[in-house]
Amino acid sequence: VMNAGRVESGLTAVDAYSQTTGACGGIDFWGNCWEWTFSTDASGSYIIKGGSWDSSRDDCRSEKSDVVRNGSQGYANVGFRVVRTDSI
Repeated sequence: VMNAGRVESGLTAVDAYSQTTGACGGIDFWGNCWEWTFSTDASGSYIIKGGSWDSSRDDCRSEKSDVVRNGSQGYANVGFRVVRTDSI
């Protein structure tokens, strides 16, 4: 599995587990990579959510919001989710 340009052994593809598909069709929302948010803390660092492949189990939840990163740096375990909506 490729992660931030690196091949990581022991990881699975994003859609490897069909039981993680949510009611709206979203897959693997927790534990794949931390996701950037628009929210910042008092110092201006961006709050990230969701946990990543190298996180503890307790970090892999959307309610976790005390982890921050500098928005001008790159991280191997932080990304973003692209969402597409279809017109009905």
